[in-house]
Amino acid sequence: MGKKITFKTISLGSEPDIPSIRELTGFVSAHHGIEMDLIRFQLSHSLSAQSDAGIGIPAAGGRFYSLRMNKALTWDPDSGLRTDPSDLVSDVSFLKKTCSSFRSVHESPGLLKPGLLDDEDSLAEYCHGYLQLLRSVRDAGVFGHVIHAREPSPVELELLCGPKTLCYIHDPSPEDLEELLELTGDIILHARDIGVIPDLLDRFQPRNLIICEPDTRALGRVLEMTDQDHILVAGYGEGSEYEYWKKIGESAIISL
Repeated sequence: MGKKITFKTISLGSEPDIPSIRELTGFVSAHHGIEMDLIRFQLSHSLSAQSDAGIGIPAAGGRFYSLRMNKALTWDPDSGLRTDPSDLVSDVSFLKKTCSSFRSVHESPGLLKPGLLDDEDSLAEYCHGYLQLLRSVRDAGVFGHVIHAREPSPVELELLCGPKTLCYIHDPSPEDLEELLELTGDIILHARDIGVIPDLLDRFQPRNLIICEPDTRALGRVLEMTDQDHILVAGYGEGSEYEYWKKIGESAIISL
């Protein structure tokens, strides 16, 4: 019988299914007297699914949460920047009643406001407002964040990367990964991209390799490159989350 190895698991957020009217009505009724909406339902049910599946480091949010972020952070050339974290803080306060420790998940400034990518000064101003919101939710009890990005600008990476933030670059170029590792010790890769790891390890010293949706073969390959304690199994839940997160938990246990 092969040796059984269990890796730590981490959530990168979710894109939950839209609930039925019956599910949403039941959720609202169960929290009588507390303001509820679809986004809060999705946050709560996603965290519940992760907890039931035993995900070690849960996270709440994803693409769907951009509606909240866009309301909380506005910018235009005439009136400048405006931030209002009240809805974000209220979400965190509600979720903390059932989950004591989790990350919040957000799309990057470049995804929320792509029109600013060609104006570094305006993008930097927007990023500073974005950071103010992240600080507010940490003050409310979130211990860190996952930021999803595509083709991030150097301004975004420089301002947003830090000890409280994981940056997940989708379909990264080698240059993206190199720039990221100049700023942070944690790197998130989809299982299909693990072939870049040996080259990165030759030139950088990543703290953690976070592998999204790996199979046994992929985890075995990564284990040949670094110690088990520096490998995490990740997922981004879509659709039926209870089944999804259960599979992620199961995939983190392999026999070699």
